[in-house]
Amino acid sequence: MDTTREVKVLTRYLGAKQVVPLVVELYQQALDNNRIELSPRDEKFLRIGLRHPFWLGYFDGGLALRNRNCGFRKRIALMLAVMETIPEYAHLFLATEEDMPKVSRILWNGIAGVWKGLWGVVIIAFIR
Repeated sequence: MDTTREVKVLTRYLGAKQVVPLVVELYQQALDNNRIELSPRDEKFLRIGLRHPFWLGYFDGGLALRNRNCGFRKRIALMLAVMETIPEYAHLFLATEEDMPKVSRILWNGIAGVWKGLWGVVIIAFIR
């Protein structure tokens, strides 16, 4: 699988606007060191997600409810861990007073997350 494409898609899914070149190198090192095994089904989720990033949230949400420890979700968690170490992405993880969430935003994000999780369970049931 193309690591550069995977990094680009996953960083955008996790909130980054651009890919910092260092993240590709660090992600590849993390993959080499952690040996995350992907089942054939996980590979299919990843392939579809890389081709059609819109579906990543549904796969992630559905698998969070059905199979939390799958390789697909481990790769997302690994990318998140790598992004946390890079100063250019610090703003994604550090809250400021301007970022104090409003109740409506919290409610909306919660509803969207539950929606994607529930639909994700239905969607992943059809992917074999």
